[in-house]
Amino acid sequence: MTATTTPRLLVEGFECLERQGTRRSLGMLDLTDPISEALMFRRLASPAPAGIPVRLFASALPRDAADVAWDGRLAIPGFGTAVDVFCKAVGGLAVIRDFRLHLDGIRRAEFALRTAEELQALVAAATFVPPVEAAAGQAMFYCHLGAGDSEYVAEADDAYGWWRYDEYVRGNPRPDADPEDPGMAAWSAAYSAWVRTEAPPMVFLTTVMPFAGIDAASIRDAFEDEGKVDVPALLESACDDHHEDAQEDLVDEDALHELVEAWLPHAAKGTPEDLALEAALADWNGRQTLHSFMLDESRFTATSADAGPEEIARWCARHVDRAKQALAEARIWVPAVSEVLDAVAPRAA
Repeated sequence: MTATTTPRLLVEGFECLERQGTRRSLGMLDLTDPISEALMFRRLASPAPAGIPVRLFASALPRDAADVAWDGRLAIPGFGTAVDVFCKAVGGLAVIRDFRLHLDGIRRAEFALRTAEELQALVAAATFVPPVEAAAGQAMFYCHLGAGDSEYVAEADDAYGWWRYDEYVRGNPRPDADPEDPGMAAWSAAYSAWVRTEAPPMVFLTTVMPFAGIDAASIRDAFEDEGKVDVPALLESACDDHHEDAQEDLVDEDALHELVEAWLPHAAKGTPEDLALEAALADWNGRQTLHSFMLDESRFTATSADAGPEEIARWCARHVDRAKQALAEARIWVPAVSEVLDAVAPRAA
């Protein structure tokens, strides 16, 4: 079969109004995804039945159209015929699974393009910090890979060391040899050169966010509301804005539990033991070293001393262009098999 633009199942939906014979157009509805899924799992056949259950596609509709569908007021004239024509355009039921994988590829390419455009916009709006200046004042940098991934590195020139490694290996098979073998060394050198050309030549700067500590007011409020203090919940909440292993970096967590337990018998009594809570917490908070690095999208720097803002802007533009080309290629549908198409039974519109 020949390549073609991805078939879409577009139908016009109507809301049947109370007045006899009147209806309101809901516009064109894209049912490519739900109907192709129903065909793949054989919840729907081709030729399609005269009545297609709304449960097969209602959840994919815009909110107003979905409400109309579930209320039983949705009309799609010639829907069965449209399904049959769509199935034929795809290449028949034999290739529906391949078509579903094709749709997944389009979604990935669309996401990659959005991410590339977002990165380009961020760089255009941000301030360039020369590498020497950035290195002097930074403890961590943020690598924006442009494909939904990210990584923090201590040195800007360490960023993207394994940039799209799997993609490169697919196009340039890795020699099955000892690392010291000349062929392997040449392959590694070629990959490193490719990374220098293809990987992003920039990283974003970060700001340090220290641990804010546990507030005595939160402990007093918890006791007033519930008559007890859930220390683990307080710690979890206090670490929410930090990295996922933040609680492991707390200093002497047991001491916090102990000071709260010692305070509880005196809570809300106004005694010296009650009022000592603030000082005890200040001491515990002061011993904490937990901190996190937060992305600062307002500043970026280069991954090498010889790269400047102009080169970075050109890379971002090229990255967007490539993502657009990849999306255009992803939208070309080439059926994987060439079996005879399923027969399409004629039906009235």
